Amino acid sequence: MLEDAEDLASFFDAEDGLASLAIYRSGGSGEGYTLPVLPYLPDRTSSVFDVQITSGTSGFIAQVKDVQSPKADDTLEVDGKIYTVKGVPRRDGTRKIWQIETME
Repeated sequence: MLEDAEDLASFFDAEDGLASLAIYRSGGSGEGYTLPVLPYLPDRTSSVFDVQITSGTSGFIAQVKDVQSPKADDTLEVDGKIYTVKGVPRRDGTRKIWQIETME
């Protein structure tokens, strides 16, 4: 468990931590701003007519202090790829990080 802000910050250090730098654009346009994000690419399994289908998804974890109110159609650009926010981002139990689902 993360004990304090310093523990959390160590994960979001783009040089020594696990983070990548992203350009966040509200509404998907404009200059945007740079922030550290933690990419996650979980598989999602769905059932269709008793057939299991596994597909890849994409998303990012960002600190609330860096993104005040993310919403659908905002974009994140990471390593030249643009990801569009889909759905409603969710905050964790500490209210310090967002889980942002995206599509490429």
